[in-house]
Amino acid sequence: MRRLSYEHRKKRRMIVTACCIVLVVALVVGTCTILFANGGERAAFSQQTPQPAPIFTLEPTPEAVLTPSPVVETPTPSNPATPEGETATPAPSQAADGEVAHFSGAMRLPIPDADGTKVAYITFDDGPSTKTPELLDILDRYGVKATFFMVGTMIDDYPNQAKAIYERGHALGLHSYTHKYKQLDSLDKFLAEMEKTNESLRKATGDESLNVKVIRFPGGSMGKYNGVAKKNYHQGVLDAGYEFYDWNSLNGDAEPDAKTKSVEDMKQEFINTIGGNQELVILMHDLDNKGKTREMLPWMIEYLKEKGFEFRTLPEPQ
Repeated sequence: MRRLSYEHRKKRRMIVTACCIVLVVALVVGTCTILFANGGERAAFSQQTPQPAPIFTLEPTPEAVLTPSPVVETPTPSNPATPEGETATPAPSQAADGEVAHFSGAMRLPIPDADGTKVAYITFDDGPSTKTPELLDILDRYGVKATFFMVGTMIDDYPNQAKAIYERGHALGLHSYTHKYKQLDSLDKFLAEMEKTNESLRKATGDESLNVKVIRFPGGSMGKYNGVAKKNYHQGVLDAGYEFYDWNSLNGDAEPDAKTKSVEDMKQEFINTIGGNQELVILMHDLDNKGKTREMLPWMIEYLKEKGFEFRTLPEPQ
């Protein structure tokens, strides 16, 4: 009886041991399976989780030359776009008697010659400056006259330069007294600044009879001043006896990237804006920091002469 009991106990121990071994193996296999699966899920989640976006540092915005207000003059030369919410005055099919300018897209330009003569109008905004004599010397050397749209405060600061422009026979234009957009937000304020600029010119030139009637809107004749659409001024300006002009060609000397452009870049930009135009109103600036414009001016004049352009100043009201 004891022997049977011993044998029975021995078999039972062997069975229990085998079961324990099976349970341990199963536990190990199960644990490894879970760990592997979790590891795969973590790897997949890591691949799917978007990485943080890089942090960019913006370049500082260039300061405006004359005022904190942006002086961005941007009608597109060859295919001008009308600013959002505005409707450009359509170009007339035929110039009316005495009319010297018309709208072409979003720009107001002189009436082209009926015979297709190629004409270039060189214009300078924002002056006079200490560097005006350099521009005048270059223009004299080539026998070319330009139109200078001057700012009243600059005339007051540099009266001798304004007088030199006048005495050398260049055309005078008005570009407001302050060039501050927020101060031009009504027709009355706009016209008052033009008359004040005329007063500065009379004082600088010594010509009390001087009454300039050619205008360029600061920033061009489209867009807004302090939320007021400039197109609301157009008829009032004309009724007051003024004529205003935009441009369809430029060298980019007032664009945000002007400081980083080379002279060769500016030459190419100018060439690009010519397109197939027979009539060019060229926007440039007369300021101390526009050395690249002064450097490229002789090349520009020679280039235009080779292309068959003749040079004129912008016409006054008739």
